[in-house]
Amino acid sequence: MNSNNAAEPVTIQLFPDYAGTTLWLSDAIDYQESGLSPGLIQDLQVWEQSYYDSINLDNDHEWKSLGLANAYTKRGNELGQRVADEIGPDFEVDFSSYQQGVETRTFRAGGSANNADAALAFEHIATVRAEHEQDYKRLIEEAEAAGDTGWFAYAPVSGEVFAPDVPVTTTSDSGPASSPGAATILDALVQETRE
Repeated sequence: MNSNNAAEPVTIQLFPDYAGTTLWLSDAIDYQESGLSPGLIQDLQVWEQSYYDSINLDNDHEWKSLGLANAYTKRGNELGQRVADEIGPDFEVDFSSYQQGVETRTFRAGGSANNADAALAFEHIATVRAEHEQDYKRLIEEAEAAGDTGWFAYAPVSGEVFAPDVPVTTTSDSGPASSPGAATILDALVQETRE
């Protein structure tokens, strides 16, 4: 990863979104894989739940009170810095509060990571996700060059690929199911990432 603090840091997003985590790097980052300290993980989970408890789900996610919104934002800022301190200066943490009128804050460690396990875990996560993104772009370019593109959706947990007027396909450990167009390209990517 970045051994030079002057290099461009990798940006981690901090926000709750019903995924069992508040940390994101193109996709949700599983706390179990993060290397973060148990206390920080617990605080992130409590903060996420406090967000859900502070909004009206039946009223377009409006805050129940200004005090709850302020507390959510204040705690998010604190947690953003704590995550940044644990993962080190090769990363920055962006926190965009759901509170109206509050600007995005970016947090970065002022020195070395204070949690070597988290720094290594995030370095691995960032490297793997960057490789997947490069593979995905390469496969899309190949599909476009072959005139084989179209709309599709991909469910990463199940491995299912959905495309208009194309039967649902599931990628299994034995290899991608056959399907025309972009779905085939995406299945190939999924299979490559499992190898």
